[in-house]
Parts: sequence; structure tokens; C-alpha cells
Amino acid sequence: MRPVDYKGDGARLLKLGFGFGEIDFSVAPSLTSSPTTQATVGTNVVLLETIPEIIAKKIYHRGDRIAPRDIFDIAASSEKHAESIVRELAVYRDNVSNTLAAIDRLKPDFVKAVINQLSIKEPYRPIANVALERTKDLLRAI
Repeated sequence: MRPVDYKGDGARLLKLGFGFGEIDFSVAPSLTSSPTTQATVGTNVVLLETIPEIIAKKIYHRGDRIAPRDIFDIAASSEKHAESIVRELAVYRDNVSNTLAAIDRLKPDFVKAVINQLSIKEPYRPIANVALERTKDLLRAI
């Protein structure tokens, strides 16, 4: 499968666009105590970042300019991983505070409108309407 578009900074970030959506690749050191898990993709054994690692990188690297997509991702991740996300983000309280401040500067109607335009799989669709509050609640727990 070939990407239809790509963007990047040539050093740390590569964003591949496909007909079904985008995939971001970020080159950065691990931030959590258990950053990867082993998985088989096709016939290859690979290391995939864990949900808490992905969320920690969102908060650490771009929390001060958080996007609605990130807010949805955090809310959806909290469905099954809230405890481990809170535990792993505890060492990044300043970044969490900066993220909450950035969220407070966003217009809630704008955030909800952008989130509702995302391609969200059906089991996660109900989260779209509560993503902003759920994300703030999770981050306030840190």
C-alpha cells in the first residue's frame, strides 16, 4: 500500500497520508516505563508503542499546542488505559499543566466540530461528544 501524501520535518516527524487516514511517525526517546509491546504484523515481529507511551509523547512534545485529534485520542485511550496513563504521566506534571492550559484556550464548539469530522470507528463514536471533558478529567487526575 503506497501513501497518497507525506509530510515531515526531515528529522523527527514523518506523516504518511493514505485514503483511509494518516499515520504519524515521531522519532523521540521513550518516556514511559514500558514503552513498547511486541506484536506480529503480517509475517514480521515488531515493537509497537504502548498506549501510555503514545499519550505521554503527545503531552510531552506537543501538549502546549494540542489539537482536537489529540484530545479525542486521549479520551478514547482512557477507556481502557486511564490508570496506566495517569501513572506514567505523573512524572510530567508540568507538561500536563501546560496541556490543560492549552485546552482551556481552545473553543469547545470548535474542538467538538473538528472531532466530529474525524473518521472514527463505530465503537468509539460516542466518545466524540464527551472527548473534551473526558480528556480534561483524565489530565486533572495527574
